[in-house]
Amino acid sequence: MNLECFPLPRSTRRPIAAAFTLVELLVVIAIIGILIALLLPAVQAAREAARRSQCSNNLKQIGLAMQNYHDALQALPIGVDFPSSTPSYWQTSGSGPYNTWMERLFPYIEKGTIPWNFNLGYSSPGYDVVNLPLMATWINTYLCPSDSPEPIPGSTGSYARSNYVACFSADGTWIEPKAHYTIDGCNNYAIYNPTAASGKRALFNVNLARRFAEATDGLSNTAMISEVIAGTQGDVRGVWWYPWGIFYTHYRGPNTPILDSLASYCVSTITSPCSNGAACQSTITISARSNHVGGAQVGRADGSVQFVSNNVDLLTWQAFGSISGGEATSAVSP
Repeated sequence: MNLECFPLPRSTRRPIAAAFTLVELLVVIAIIGILIALLLPAVQAAREAARRSQCSNNLKQIGLAMQNYHDALQALPIGVDFPSSTPSYWQTSGSGPYNTWMERLFPYIEKGTIPWNFNLGYSSPGYDVVNLPLMATWINTYLCPSDSPEPIPGSTGSYARSNYVACFSADGTWIEPKAHYTIDGCNNYAIYNPTAASGKRALFNVNLARRFAEATDGLSNTAMISEVIAGTQGDVRGVWWYPWGIFYTHYRGPNTPILDSLASYCVSTITSPCSNGAACQSTITISARSNHVGGAQVGRADGSVQFVSNNVDLLTWQAFGSISGGEATSAVSP
């Protein structure tokens, strides 16, 4: 029989594919790992750029709110108002009301629905029924997305924080000399408060509502608001309803490694160091701080926002915080 007339059927089996060797698999994994390592910083940088942009937008909204407030009332909001010229220690006095510039801006940042009672403020009799529950309100416009602030614990719950603060001094401490508020008098002496000798003033202070017309250096040359890294747990920095949580000074530069100086209620961290060693309550100092690499963002009095380097010259930085010193601040620009 001629077998050529009857070809044998081909095998139906597929040829066996060559498999990866262990060495080849390890090489592929290594390449993927390298690609991820190269890509991850770029992704993180893009995310931080987006967070920084959102932070800038928040500062612009606050700056616009300040402009609108000034247009409506012919003055900026009081930095923080205290009702008595010779009060006792307010945390325990229960004499209030104490209100901050941040609460006064509520209607201008579309938070007018927060029923804050200014007659009760913080710490006055009856505030615990009306205003204390509102202190747990987290306000997005007051939060930088590059920070993750923790709630501050209280006797009846946890309360909210902020990342934005108003400039209270160009080259000194919390309460300016001859302020309409006497707590210990240290603020009137240059040994404790350099502003007592320099005469420089900022846009905000205690029991004081300044007008833009007083910023004779020019609104574009005057710092109005900046950032703060919100404290943790018992740290009051960055608490929008607390007198020490709503201000900063230009006494030291942005993100200075020198400790913020409080009288109490601070928890030191690497990025936001502090001590409870303030000489007096009136001479508390808190610096501008942020989690943005290399500096902090500042809202100018004209409503614009710029990023200021950690390496800014200190005298230039202090001139930026001054409203009427006649100093040049061009070096503040990036």
